[in-house]
Amino acid sequence: MNKSSEKDNIQEETPLESVDCQAKAHRQGGWKLVNLSHEGSSHKLSNRGCDDFSLTYYDNEKDLIIAVVSDGAGGYEGTNLGSQAVCEEFADEIRKNLSLFNAIKTDNSVEESNSKSMPNDYHDKLLNLLKRVRKNAAQKLKLSTSADQLCATISGIILYNGMAYIFHIGDGHVFIEDEKGYLEVTSPQHGEYANETYFINSDKGIQGAEIIIRCAVDINKFLLSTDGLKDVLLSEGKANMDTSEVLFKHLSEVAAEDFEKELSSFFQSDMITNCTDDDLSLVLGMRDKT
Repeated sequence: MNKSSEKDNIQEETPLESVDCQAKAHRQGGWKLVNLSHEGSSHKLSNRGCDDFSLTYYDNEKDLIIAVVSDGAGGYEGTNLGSQAVCEEFADEIRKNLSLFNAIKTDNSVEESNSKSMPNDYHDKLLNLLKRVRKNAAQKLKLSTSADQLCATISGIILYNGMAYIFHIGDGHVFIEDEKGYLEVTSPQHGEYANETYFINSDKGIQGAEIIIRCAVDINKFLLSTDGLKDVLLSEGKANMDTSEVLFKHLSEVAAEDFEKELSSFFQSDMITNCTDDDLSLVLGMRDKT
């Protein structure tokens, strides 16, 4: 594992052992979790494959859940490997930096903050974490950190020790439900044109990353997605409760191990295929009250 010269309270961890990629549902740590990435119809026609990737990781002993989705830019070859490497290295860096998150929790000046309001030293350390994700993903694929293969968005949530940490670069989506209701907590990032966004392989993408820190105790549900689902998950620019309620209702009623089949069927339904031919990634998490 490559070490950075930046002293960000890095601690060594054993290799990932409980990562579930692409299609997996499970019940862990008081939560029901499901993640699925699905090849869009346009990619099937061109035999391109799926450029999206999704991942969930859990450690019951450490009260840790990591969920992340990434969308590789369709205009470049090999971004399917880039999005996978970004997700895997993101999970690995979080696991190696739990002491940093412990320090954040004990500092009252950081609680309930975002990229604009958190103290600069913590903001810099979290941006450095994203830089290491990029560096390690590039080394894994034997690429430069600015390589086209790493043109990938990232939207992730960490639940750890009673706190939630949200990282966001690009045009994906992060929703949570708390005591205030169901809302989108990050904003899709666009460039000069509506179809432009930012990626982790650019310094501009990392410097503009949206990072949110908040208490996790009142979070009952979360949803992460890539941009292929935007027309289904949003209505007039706001969270579409109808779609999300259907998804979470099924997740609450169906056994965790069966829900990935339900989600796969949902991705192939007219509701989705009439809206998009893009690759799709979704992670759902809800507190398990059974």
